Amino acid sequence: MDTSVFKINQLSSEHLFSDSQQSWFFGNYITLEEDEIIFSECHLKFLPLHLISKWSRCGLTAEYLSKYIALNSEKGSEVENVAATVINELIENAVKFSFDKSESILVSMYQTGTAVLVRIENVADYDSVKKFVKFLEEIDLTDIEETIVKRIEKSATSDGDVSGLGILSIINDSDVTFGIKICSDSVEDKTFSVDIKILFKI
Repeated sequence: MDTSVFKINQLSSEHLFSDSQQSWFFGNYITLEEDEIIFSECHLKFLPLHLISKWSRCGLTAEYLSKYIALNSEKGSEVENVAATVINELIENAVKFSFDKSESILVSMYQTGTAVLVRIENVADYDSVKKFVKFLEEIDLTDIEETIVKRIEKSATSDGDVSGLGILSIINDSDVTFGIKICSDSVEDKTFSVDIKILFKI
């Protein structure tokens, strides 16, 4: 994939909850090359409390960004549909699992001639992050469809929210590059910053 200013970093997992290391990576974490040109960028800041009061705002935000992406793509409605689903899923997750509902989540978009990078950042508590990491570690990247089947079966027999199907659908989309970085945010509050990046080829 020719992604121009975007560098795909193949990072191995670190030990998130050990005393010596407080960072963890999953998938392909994406960075921007400093000497290249970004055609346009957009930065949005939301309070989870406001989005929770009107969940449709998550969908409206995803729809706006996906339409913007599609206008710059030869794939048109195809990339718009994928982008809307992916962005909406990740915004909703960031809202639901934010440690402090009055602390902002950040949604950013960077566009070049060949790709669009969407970044979603929030702060989550220890229990939420530990469950998230456990779920990600159970994913078989060589057979996502099999992992999806197993999660559907597990979700059907459990009272808890264990499906993770939204994330799995994102990973399963071959046109999307997906990466996560989780770092210690506050030792005192036992919170972690969750930084998710998705790269769409346009």
